[in-house]
Amino acid sequence: MLKSIAVILSAGILWGAAASSALSRPAAIATSEGEIGQVFLTQNNGVCYALMPDHVVRRPGFDIVAGLPEQLGRGTKTSLAFPESGGVGMDLALASVTGALTRDCGPSWRDLPRDLGRVLQQNGVGELVRVQRNGVMERTAVRLRRVFYEHVEIEPTSDAPKGRIAKGTSGSVLMVNGVPAGLAVTTAGDDGARVLRMDAIVNRLDRFVNDRNPADLAEGTPVKSADLEAAPHVGHSFEITEWSALPAEPQFAAKNLEGGSNALPYIAQAGSEPVTLKLTFTGSNTQIIRSIQLVSETGGDDAEDALQTTIPKAIEITVDSSSSGSRPRVLPGGDMSPAGLFETKIGGGTKARTVTLRLRSAWQTGLPIRIDRVVIE
Repeated sequence: MLKSIAVILSAGILWGAAASSALSRPAAIATSEGEIGQVFLTQNNGVCYALMPDHVVRRPGFDIVAGLPEQLGRGTKTSLAFPESGGVGMDLALASVTGALTRDCGPSWRDLPRDLGRVLQQNGVGELVRVQRNGVMERTAVRLRRVFYEHVEIEPTSDAPKGRIAKGTSGSVLMVNGVPAGLAVTTAGDDGARVLRMDAIVNRLDRFVNDRNPADLAEGTPVKSADLEAAPHVGHSFEITEWSALPAEPQFAAKNLEGGSNALPYIAQAGSEPVTLKLTFTGSNTQIIRSIQLVSETGGDDAEDALQTTIPKAIEITVDSSSSGSRPRVLPGGDMSPAGLFETKIGGGTKARTVTLRLRSAWQTGLPIRIDRVVIE
């Protein structure tokens, strides 16, 4: 099976100094058929996402290589997708992205447009931007032929390069007056394309990306990436001294998180209250911590996966360097990716005797929450 490859150009170089580099993050990927497709990157609550037409990548995982400078990542399609054949007509999918490129994932989800009515009405032209597999950018001047509620029909202007819409355009971003206005989903020969409006995309996916405790986000178990980089079993030793939720089954106790690579996961009973874990460093010693990583491997084929579980979503972290709990400090939290990886870094480090993890929500409600590893360095 052909490996999917994405090439991401720096937005500042892509759009030039006059445009806001915070507004666009396009990428090119090779499909399983060997053709070129495109994705658009955005981030929210510490999770990097890729937006794409559903038909661009059929398999759940694909590699991403970012350029200028080179950065590596991996995309994993979530179970939230709107295939055009399914009657919804959007041809839209969402993937979570892990790896080094997540440090520069592009615009914030909150900054993407919610209402493009005025922008599309007042501007009759734009640019369709695609990135070739070798990293070369291609921009085509286009005219907005017709504007609809959820999509726009475009065609190349008479002075457009080659005068056509290139093959492999699916997922290319339409820029109108410096605003990412949509993603191309279909082409009509060489003389036009159908673009899904960015405000329609945002409005359709907003509950999935933004909600803290969604009830109906996914139809099935979240996809586990076979190539998800596992957290190394190193770091500061700790004991689980408090936990708020009983295990779903006795063998999946919170104390499992103290163990090594062969330990079973902690699987907390489903409930309406957040799951809280208090970790105390061995010997009640104060440590300097610089990063905290959590991994959830739900969706695998191990024996414990016979118990259907879910990945945590919103995570809050509090540390305390005192023995009495009188010096709490809140650290940066965020969302665990749907692929099951969460990491927060503390610049310069901070002293801590205890670390309290509060799992406020999950990607699927009503299921036990699973944590396989906690690594504190």
